[in-house]
Amino acid sequence: PPQPPPRAMARCSHAALTVVLVGALGAMLQGCGSETVKKTFKCSDVCSVTVECKDDVETLTSTAGCVVALKNVQSAKKSGACKELKEKSEDAGSPLYATICSAVTLDGRISTYLDRYFQNMDLNHP
Repeated sequence: PPQPPPRAMARCSHAALTVVLVGALGAMLQGCGSETVKKTFKCSDVCSVTVECKDDVETLTSTAGCVVALKNVQSAKKSGACKELKEKSEDAGSPLYATICSAVTLDGRISTYLDRYFQNMDLNHP
């Protein structure tokens, strides 16, 4: 297994991870139809991420306790994104939960996030 990068590198990569996370969510949440949907992923006692989808645009916001701060970060409009989000699970074992929480908590290991992201590229099931 790859060695985790130093914590300093993790801090420098927050912006890049935010871009990757928004792109990953856009790719994962494609579908058809549009409605307003809101899901909250509780990543730890102090870190939660809310994903709100309106008019097929996802907006991500994290609480102050998350390592990576997300404040109204929007994805590009994807047809059916809201319908797809509605069908996804907020449960701790779900692939979407793992992707989101790995990105905002980092756990000091960017490689953990990247491994989970690439392993879960096909997230067509809740």
